[in-house]
Amino acid sequence: MINLSSGEYFGNSLDVLENDDIKLCITEYSEEDDIGVHDHQNAYLSLLFSGSYLEQSSNTVQRVEAGEALFRPQGYKHKNTFETVHGKCFNIEFKPSWFNLKGSTQIPLTSLKKFKVVGHPSLYKLLVLLKKGVHDMDLATEYVYDWYGGLAHEYFPKADLRWIKAITIIVNDEKEVFHSLQSLSERVYVHPVYLARAFKKRMGCTIGEYQLQVKMDHAMKQLLKDSKTIGEISFETGFYDDPHFIRSFKSYYGLPPSQFKKTITG
Repeated sequence: MINLSSGEYFGNSLDVLENDDIKLCITEYSEEDDIGVHDHQNAYLSLLFSGSYLEQSSNTVQRVEAGEALFRPQGYKHKNTFETVHGKCFNIEFKPSWFNLKGSTQIPLTSLKKFKVVGHPSLYKLLVLLKKGVHDMDLATEYVYDWYGGLAHEYFPKADLRWIKAITIIVNDEKEVFHSLQSLSERVYVHPVYLARAFKKRMGCTIGEYQLQVKMDHAMKQLLKDSKTIGEISFETGFYDDPHFIRSFKSYYGLPPSQFKKTITG
């Protein structure tokens, strides 16, 4: 049997995005690739978005089709046979530090889970992010938290949600900062997986989307004041350079800042 170390996969790795807690990658397989019995050092999710394959473990044989995903726990022994040309998988590997986030105990996802991806849009958002070459690890991590919380929500007790108010105050008072989920979770003493899930359920958007909404609302108001330059507004809203701010503003409002101001005030 083959034991794959952290970050190792069969097939050809096409795209990779990684931090200390997770690794995202796309792997491609050829027709009739027959992968012998093996396991992985870390737990991981594998979303098949092209092709199909058979998976065999000690007691089951199942076919996995495009649009289906498997969560495989650490050390799960299995073998795979790809049935079609160019099978492609999107993988999320969970490193040990993922299960030891500050202020939390390990979330007990320790068994094989198979599910359809239709009900998990965050996984497709992650895949699009990776295929477009957008190396925004904070956004990627937020999408992973959103998906993971959907599987693990039963392990979080019902709690007082007054911390959501605290989050909105932090974001509104500190517009010059792009807050990560981890940093916010440490400030309100809430597990980041639960924080991401509960915030979205209560507010109707992710924390990242809420931050962008607050920043763009502030930017729009400041832009319409004659005394504010684009550089000043960019700095006030935490963007590391003007082009990044201009792209975000155009994506949000449909026009770049200068044209937006001219259209509104002209």
